Amino acid sequence: MRSLLICTALALIIVLCAVVQPAKADVYPSHVRVTQATSTAAFDGSFTDGTAAAIRFILSDHADSVIVRIRSGQTVVRTIKGTDFAAGDTAVVWDGKNDAGTDVSNGTYSIQIATYDKGYNTYKEIYYFGDGIGLSTRGVTVVKNSALKNFGFIYGLDSGGYLGTTGILRLTADGRPWGNSKGVGKLDNTGMTLGSGEARYTPEADSDGYIYLISHTQRQLLRFHTDTLNVAIVDSGSFGAWYPNGIGILEGPTGKRIAMTTRNASGTAALGTDSKVLGFHLNPGSTMNTGVRDTLVSGRGVALFWDVVFGRDSTLYVTFNPPTGQLKPGVAKFDLKGKTLPLTWADTSWTVRVDSGRGNTVNYWRGAAADGSQDVVYFTIARLASGNPPQGQGIYAVTNLNAAQPTKTFAYPDQQNNLSITRSDIAIDAVGNIIYFENSNEEIAIISPPTGANSYTLNSPTTVVVGTPTDVPVTDLVPETFGLAQNYPNPFNPSTTIEYKVPVEGLVRLAVYNVLGQEVAVLVDGIVQPGHYKANFNARNAPSGAYFYVLTAGQTVLKNRMILLK
Repeated sequence: MRSLLICTALALIIVLCAVVQPAKADVYPSHVRVTQATSTAAFDGSFTDGTAAAIRFILSDHADSVIVRIRSGQTVVRTIKGTDFAAGDTAVVWDGKNDAGTDVSNGTYSIQIATYDKGYNTYKEIYYFGDGIGLSTRGVTVVKNSALKNFGFIYGLDSGGYLGTTGILRLTADGRPWGNSKGVGKLDNTGMTLGSGEARYTPEADSDGYIYLISHTQRQLLRFHTDTLNVAIVDSGSFGAWYPNGIGILEGPTGKRIAMTTRNASGTAALGTDSKVLGFHLNPGSTMNTGVRDTLVSGRGVALFWDVVFGRDSTLYVTFNPPTGQLKPGVAKFDLKGKTLPLTWADTSWTVRVDSGRGNTVNYWRGAAADGSQDVVYFTIARLASGNPPQGQGIYAVTNLNAAQPTKTFAYPDQQNNLSITRSDIAIDAVGNIIYFENSNEEIAIISPPTGANSYTLNSPTTVVVGTPTDVPVTDLVPETFGLAQNYPNPFNPSTTIEYKVPVEGLVRLAVYNVLGQEVAVLVDGIVQPGHYKANFNARNAPSGAYFYVLTAGQTVLKNRMILLK
């Protein structure tokens, strides 16, 4: 009865799930910044000196055309159009005028960017790098919530190879390194080393800016936030003889449901003697599992489960391998709705199999159609051992998921025929592109699905502030350390100035919070050059009281208190 109630609650989470991906596309914009037109320094808020603002963003692929709309509220004040944009970091320039050719008034303006492209008719490799870069990753994920400032960024777990990273690496949506600074994959270490002696697998990003990952060696579930990089332990209860291996996350109004594939430690790394899919629930705001886990699916004596992902309508998709050789590897579908848990191998809705190799990572694309007819499951098949690659090693796409027997397509062959079961992973970005990391021969690839003509519209959280300098250098001297001065005047009404120091180029965020910890304003958010700066905070629409302003740059976090008196 308890298992039935758990399953019913799980079905409710799936039905009410609030995270909905847009229709398939190919190219989309991300990492929006507003700078001076002639440099990467943050825009100073002024057009009166004859300068302009550059609206910079990353394109995941070539775009036939881009339309940038500058809006005041819901009103479009300026439309800027361009054609034939290459993938990567690009920009359009705004001269501070509206579509009628007159100067806009002071205020805050939002940014909307729409991209259009003819797309591809087959699975198309739009980015590939495999030339010995020293990729030592155990997994990859991507931020898909467009309301987050890290939307579009690709994250991996690295153990020292990729550009000197030990910890977390970050790439742009088009596959280029952009960690602490452009061209560098490394993000500051979190203090909990993600090194080769601590195998950590299959990171998965949620819609709140957190990335969950398996600590395989320590048998834990961890997570870090993409802003702070602070690591927390989500589940460290006793797993006994079981090793967690892969994770899936389902989000809904009642919290998050976490699924983990596990294997018995008595088996080898590749072919354990037993495995199961465990699950537990995190209430909204919770950071730690209470220790209660349920067995969702048992593979005892039949299949070794390697990775798992949630679909829609109470479904799980699990990659599997045969412990005794009687089954071909592949992916299986389990429907949890209305079932008494745990399910067994006899409860599979269907299986999709490949003649040889090992079933590895799995991921899921939620298409635009409400009936799931456009959904796709992707999984990879890896080599059995070094030197014996299977025929058809690489990425497979499974469609027609609601059919008794779905359709299998070989979407992408591994370019170096060396896919490893423990060191490769795939993620699906916000528009359905496949992001593929393969450690053994250090490959990174991004593959576009057959979309045909497509478009994507981003309402960016980044804004343009006109008339108030948001980030003004006060001296050319380079400071030795980060610094955050007391605001002046203080108390203030309604505006105040905040000075801060940046010793090295990198991502800097300066935000204001109320006493409840709610974000009130973001004054700086982007790449900042070394120097001394000042930012202005105008609180004309805020109530009197105490506020905190926080400077975040890598591992550096500085905080001060200020008082608004009206």
